[in-house]
Amino acid sequence: MKNSRLLSGLLTSLFLILVYFAWGAFSKYRNDASSSELALSLTENALTSANAEELNSYAHTEWAQQMPAPNMQRYIERYVDRLGTFQGMTAITGSSDSPLLLVPGQAISASYIIELRMENQPVSAFVDLVKERGRWWVTRFRVNAPPPEA
Repeated sequence: MKNSRLLSGLLTSLFLILVYFAWGAFSKYRNDASSSELALSLTENALTSANAEELNSYAHTEWAQQMPAPNMQRYIERYVDRLGTFQGMTAITGSSDSPLLLVPGQAISASYIIELRMENQPVSAFVDLVKERGRWWVTRFRVNAPPPEA
């Protein structure tokens, strides 16, 4: 009887640990999917329309102080003017930093590099995000274009 209770308690504990890790893995999958989808959407929309309005609506408070909305608008316009029209995305790398052991209130961040085809040359966009209060916020958006060919 004592052994069966011990075994039952051990099996229950193992089951709960497995459920906890499975939930952590599922949460990481969801965070990867939602953050990469947002990074792609914001990048495509900003470079297709030469409008930073949507990007600014997702700006984290700290980033918005460093890069006010009018500055981001000029930044996007300058790159679209120089690089030409948006042609498409060729690759995305990166992921979220979602821990398997979830701790309430723990910050979750994500970083992506998106390879883009623009009319005049290929470029990379760097997008960093942080998840706060259940929502993704942009903490960095940068377009890295090679120097113009001579």
